[in-house]
Amino acid sequence: MTTNISGPDGAIRTLLFIIALIYVILGGSWMWMVPATVLLATAMLAWCPLYDMFGINTYKGEKQGH
Repeated sequence: MTTNISGPDGAIRTLLFIIALIYVILGGSWMWMVPATVLLATAMLAWCPLYDMFGINTYKGEKQGH
């Protein structure tokens, strides 16, 4: 698994998770937490399986992997 999410990309994903969490706390549907949790998990891992599948890489650091 190679890093394919940059810092700003991960920050946006984390921000979207926080927005969804606030929405749910204020009375919104809990269903918003499913995609929001996926966004947070991919931000924390710095790896997105969809990016990997489509060959997208926003990470510009050192090459990782084999």
